[in-house]
Amino acid sequence: MQMLYNILIYLPFYVSIAAAAIFMVMRRKKYSTTNIAIVCMFASVYFFCDAAFVGGTDSYATIVTLEVMAKYSVLFLLPSIVVYYKTEADSIEPHPTAYFSYAPALTVGTTSLVIYLKTGMNKLADFLHSVDMNGGMLPPNSETLLKVYWGINEYITGTILIVEIVAVFIHLAILYLRRRKREGRDYRLFFMMLSYFLALGFAATRVVLGREYLTDHRAISGFMSLFMAIGMTGAAYFHTEMKKSVGETAPEEPGQPKEKEDIQEPAPIFQTEGEITPQMAALKEQTGKISEFFKKEKPYLDPDLTLEQCADMMGTNRTYISLSLNSYYGKSFREYVNEYRIGYAKKYILEHRNSKLEEVAEVSGFKSGAQFSRKFKEIEGVTPLVWIRNQI
Repeated sequence: MQMLYNILIYLPFYVSIAAAAIFMVMRRKKYSTTNIAIVCMFASVYFFCDAAFVGGTDSYATIVTLEVMAKYSVLFLLPSIVVYYKTEADSIEPHPTAYFSYAPALTVGTTSLVIYLKTGMNKLADFLHSVDMNGGMLPPNSETLLKVYWGINEYITGTILIVEIVAVFIHLAILYLRRRKREGRDYRLFFMMLSYFLALGFAATRVVLGREYLTDHRAISGFMSLFMAIGMTGAAYFHTEMKKSVGETAPEEPGQPKEKEDIQEPAPIFQTEGEITPQMAALKEQTGKISEFFKKEKPYLDPDLTLEQCADMMGTNRTYISLSLNSYYGKSFREYVNEYRIGYAKKYILEHRNSKLEEVAEVSGFKSGAQFSRKFKEIEGVTPLVWIRNQI
């Protein structure tokens, strides 16, 4: 029974660390899974400390260390979940400001670590033990650094944790609703979120119940660990299942990779079958010169390209280009440029499968990832991430 209990309480850790390793391998081979791998790594730290915390050690210093590590790993885990789901729902890498959500955890964690190193583990453990023996009250004449450490862990860390949990629920609900409004129901994303909440919900319940209750009721603790492991397994499964199932819509020969897409020329708005009038022939010749210039010189890769600049480079005037594109393709100069940019982006993605969308946007001539994602959906009918998944 003791062996079974030990396996159960460490099961969430094994699942999390295995998922992190798998996603890092996937990142090198197929597509970027950095954010989900980071989530799994923080989760594995928490689940390991949590399992060791309720595992029955008698060393008070060890218990204190494990409890602190579990708290701070959760403080980092919750923002990581938000950053990951923001990538999933928005179809672009999050803005660098999104990582400011780690600031509270970094601040309290660094402060606590400095005090921890300054006072020493044994002295700190003795102090916290005396607080417990004193009914949770500070003993008289306590050192200032020890008071600060106790205050951080008793009040500040708990407050940050509550705020982060509430923020995660609100943030993920907004992201899911935005994704649903934009692309319809996404059961995979819904069940992935549900799986994480199952794991974190039981983890939070264990914290509320306390170590003494869990060590006295090992069956309850074991079942909680089992459900946490199921939650982490579900989250990992729904992430990889989407990658596999979407690509099944276009069967291919075994072992034959998809051919890289060439940059396609926009289709003309009239049929060229039958007799071609001199006006049509002249118009086709004019647009052919524009097309040849775009394919050879790639002016569309300049995010600040204007119609005037393009005309200067071709040695003509803006009216010639604008009328030619509008008459032959039924498109404005800006629409024509964006189609070339999207075509270049698709080719770049297939040649650099680990590239981030912000990088793809930059090299394709877009000024931001948001602009790239918006124009991509206008032209292709799907978001960049959905298109990428169809290529796997």
